[in-house]
Amino acid sequence: MKILLSAYTGLGNFVLKTPLIAHIHAQYPNAIVDVITGNAFGIEQLAAQHRHINQVHYLNAKDSWQNKIRFFRQVIQPQHYDALFLPFDAQPNWLQIVAYFANIGLTVKHYLPNKKQTFVQKIANKVSEILVKTLKVEVLPNRHETQLNLDLLATWQQKAVVNAPQTQINYQANPKIIADFGLQNQPYIVIQPGAANGAFSVKAWNPNNFVLLINQLHAKYPAHKIVIVGDKGDYETVVKHLDQQLPKHEAVVNTAGKTNINDLLNLLALAQLVICHDSGVMHLADALSVPLIALYGPTDYVRTRPLRLTSVVLQSDTPYKNAMHYFALTEADLAQQGIAHQAMDGISVEQVMAAVSNWVKVGG
Repeated sequence: MKILLSAYTGLGNFVLKTPLIAHIHAQYPNAIVDVITGNAFGIEQLAAQHRHINQVHYLNAKDSWQNKIRFFRQVIQPQHYDALFLPFDAQPNWLQIVAYFANIGLTVKHYLPNKKQTFVQKIANKVSEILVKTLKVEVLPNRHETQLNLDLLATWQQKAVVNAPQTQINYQANPKIIADFGLQNQPYIVIQPGAANGAFSVKAWNPNNFVLLINQLHAKYPAHKIVIVGDKGDYETVVKHLDQQLPKHEAVVNTAGKTNINDLLNLLALAQLVICHDSGVMHLADALSVPLIALYGPTDYVRTRPLRLTSVVLQSDTPYKNAMHYFALTEADLAQQGIAHQAMDGISVEQVMAAVSNWVKVGG
């Protein structure tokens, strides 16, 4: 059994696919699961380290049709995949069509009833379903994303998935990263003030709140360092401006834009606490069972929430709370309505500090 899993998605969404991968391995120990990705969000690094993923194919989503077809003929076809799995969040228009050129005989694909589609998307879906046999799996409401992904397997094997595993990730321990940032034998709290790889996001807390939070954390927990994480986009759009407002002291360590995925995982794994938005960092911390405070606003809490007992969710109580439930709205829809940080204004610095006190002790 050989399965090709699409991972043209966000980092957090990929983490939510790991129970599917683990369950395939548990049920079919000789099965091979490969991943195809190409969004440059670090998924290829994370997937390459996962113990149940055999191979990672990287194909840039922006490549020409000619290059994509050539790649599938020359690289994918010799692999002789039995099925291509297309989760709802990883369905670029071209992927199922070019699967035809690799002689992949079956696609197992999510579909969302009443989803708005452009004319191009409608044509692409029709063509792809003519070219490749398709098993369509409805995206059910009020269902966590990990379970939605497992629904693909349940439909394919024609039996329910029981005792589903939790998210799981692997990384290479690297004490040098901890030492390079001066964190060896040092308790620290991780904060991610950015979101969406630096792009504007309605699910992001006002940066001014992070300034207040970091100052209050430093005052109350002087024995702890505050480690800021993020990618280069986060640094340019949020962290750089945040750094200009913070007092200059050694307690704040900025790693944003200076780490790869494995470095980030090392930083998260040894943190006493992680504070972040609904994001890839949130799902990584949850998968590592690191104490986590997740700041939630308009995103679908039911579908995306962290599930471990080490994770606590603070929800912003505004009219936009859970506005994206079951794809009713997108971040872009809310932004077009003029929503900026208002959707997250229902979470106060005091609420976050109160939640921190449950995990971090003064002087500890």
